[in-house]
Amino acid sequence: MLLNMLERQSRPGRAVGWDEVVVGYDFALVGPSDIQAWARTRAWEGPACRRLADLEGAGLERFEAALWAAATEATGKAPRPGGQRWARAQDRWRVALLMDALAAPLTPEALAVAVRYGYDGIEPRIDAGHQHGVERDTDATARAAIREAVAASGLALSWLATSCCFADPATSEAQVGIAREALVLAGDVGAPCIRIFGGGIGAGLDRSAAIGLVADALGALAAQAVASGVMVCMETHDSWCDPRDVAAVMARVNHPNIAVNWDIMHPVRMGFCTMDAAFDILRPWIRHIHFHDGSGDALTLLPIGTGEIDHRTAVRRLLEIDYAGFLSGEWIGWEAYDIHLPRELAAMRAYEAM
Repeated sequence: MLLNMLERQSRPGRAVGWDEVVVGYDFALVGPSDIQAWARTRAWEGPACRRLADLEGAGLERFEAALWAAATEATGKAPRPGGQRWARAQDRWRVALLMDALAAPLTPEALAVAVRYGYDGIEPRIDAGHQHGVERDTDATARAAIREAVAASGLALSWLATSCCFADPATSEAQVGIAREALVLAGDVGAPCIRIFGGGIGAGLDRSAAIGLVADALGALAAQAVASGVMVCMETHDSWCDPRDVAAVMARVNHPNIAVNWDIMHPVRMGFCTMDAAFDILRPWIRHIHFHDGSGDALTLLPIGTGEIDHRTAVRRLLEIDYAGFLSGEWIGWEAYDIHLPRELAAMRAYEAM
């Protein structure tokens, strides 16, 4: 039952609510019987909830209307596409589905999926409850086995994705410690980069102070990055979607092992600049790329070439500098992988050939 999966992949103490149930139903992730079983645990909420739970036979033809009525009774209004509650619930489903999909061990069979569809590498996300086995507490024997398994598959570990954030003084020092451990792990398993975020800016900090805090944290990682033979790549993401802010951090750190993961979507989607302008600002530091297409503030994923993100220009500009790093597709809770993996790769290959 996917409702159980959603709760399992959520933060502790965050229960599934009516918004997630309605969105899950609209996307055909959960059906009437699952929702009724869930509703029976909440029948105390009111008569509309009880009526939903008790529908049967011909009454199930009215299921959708009954679901909306129960959600409205409990929350005041059922979430609908375009609204903030809908978007938040949709994002929660996406993240949970991605986490569940990535929770498989890093076996030869799992690696074969990337090989079959023509990909050159994979990028595990660590400290996220996945079961690929590439974690900071993985022992030396297992790290060596992971390195051998990936090499035998003909793939590469393009990088390790961490969720380390440094723009909050209350947590920055601890996050630096975690990132150091991630650098050691990356060196051991053969990943050339780790991803970090700038993260949300701490209370009371202005942008200039936040730039200094993130730069100091990255500077503190430089020695370990050199020792491990690994790059630290800051992603254009969260409070750091404006490439000018990321460039300011890079200029202040000024170290060859500190660089940028250019997520080509976020600077454009958030209205900070064009694709050309983002590239020109970040050009000296680009060492990794995230690509994906979509539309709207709710980040509805779409096939490359059908959304708002100009991948053609991004690829053209990268070819100008003979970019030799990875272009990494990132899709959270989208279609079945056997639909979009081959299609999105073909689209990017086509842009490369133009």
